Amino acid sequence: MPGQAILAGSAFTGNYVYTVTNGGYLVVLDARRKGLLIQKEYINDRAHPGNNDYTMSTPVIVDGRLYVGSETGGIRCFIGKKNL
Repeated sequence: MPGQAILAGSAFTGNYVYTVTNGGYLVVLDARRKGLLIQKEYINDRAHPGNNDYTMSTPVIVDGRLYVGSETGGIRCFIGKKNL
């Protein structure tokens, strides 16, 4: 994950920052601890991973659910994950 750019905005809730890298990872950072990475989830379809490093999606949080688009199509919804 080092060296992967962030090409879109971030979402914030409580003490956590949610953002997506161009390599296809949703990352959760702890704002209280200088942006320490505390979780990452691959959001592209593993059967057809994105090859262009062009994942651009701003996460959106609604009613405790985090929604994010992927490079390989579709929208992922994370419910009840750690720190969400």
